[in-house]
Amino acid sequence: MGPKTNASRRRLHTPARWSSVPAWLAAVALLAVASGAAAAQKPGRPQASKAAASPRVFVGTWVATFKGTQFMTLHFTLKAGKLAGTLSKGAIDLDPEGNIAKVSVSPGTETVSIEKVEPDAVYFRRSPTSPLRCVFRLQDKTHGDLAFLDVPPDSITPKPIPLVKHAQKR
Repeated sequence: MGPKTNASRRRLHTPARWSSVPAWLAAVALLAVASGAAAAQKPGRPQASKAAASPRVFVGTWVATFKGTQFMTLHFTLKAGKLAGTLSKGAIDLDPEGNIAKVSVSPGTETVSIEKVEPDAVYFRRSPTSPLRCVFRLQDKTHGDLAFLDVPPDSITPKPIPLVKHAQKR
């Protein structure tokens, strides 16, 4: 690997700009594939409980922050018994190791196109025609992470983006 330069730093964009930054897309997908393969190979993972799980565990507002700035919001709801969601817009800069270096927020959200719901993961695209697939994986009831699939292999591989579920107001 050559010396690190400003050219090796990539600006990663959330839904509003993802299609214009293929390097971001590639990097995040590689991470999701690797974490998915590792999870699938864990022995003793109960299959019976997977079948009994409900999409209801994902319902709520999940947020990501960096240095005190909330830069991503993923919101899931149930509509007619099916999971639906939105994702906020913004941009992320990564360092050469795939760590978040800088974030910015853009106004608005986009409705995501959910492709598959598993007991501990939701696979979706920012639109039905988007080349970028995302996977949100639950770590526990209030923690998860977001990674991306189908990312070009010549890009920086980002680390998973941790999200925390906001408490519902009653």
